[in-house]
Amino acid sequence: MPIHLFVVHFPVAFIVVGAIADVAGAVFRSEGTRRWAGTLLILGAVFALAAFLTGQAALSALGPAREGGPRIEAHTQWGAVGVWVLVVAGGLRAAWRQRLRGATGWVMLALAILSAMLVVGIATSGTAILHG
Repeated sequence: MPIHLFVVHFPVAFIVVGAIADVAGAVFRSEGTRRWAGTLLILGAVFALAAFLTGQAALSALGPAREGGPRIEAHTQWGAVGVWVLVVAGGLRAAWRQRLRGATGWVMLALAILSAMLVVGIATSGTAILHG
């Protein structure tokens, strides 16, 4: 069984929980919660890159009969584009960890929400490969 199937759960969990925590931290004006959320979002970006890098082995494990299927193509395209958005969002969060107020704080919050929606979309397209 390809390691990709085990790695992919981490970015989903870290990014979705991180985005929820970031929203909660913004609503309640808790910088501690937002810093904690930032750590989760950064870890999620790292694991998203790991999931992307292990994806080719998972594709090879499916065999030539399934490699060109439309669901696999959709997931490959979602992952190929999405991973770079997630990595850039995680990198910005790492660079701007202490800048959570004002315009930068709002940009970080928007990127967290965008990242959560994107990682759920990628995960959903991957789930469709095996479960239809």
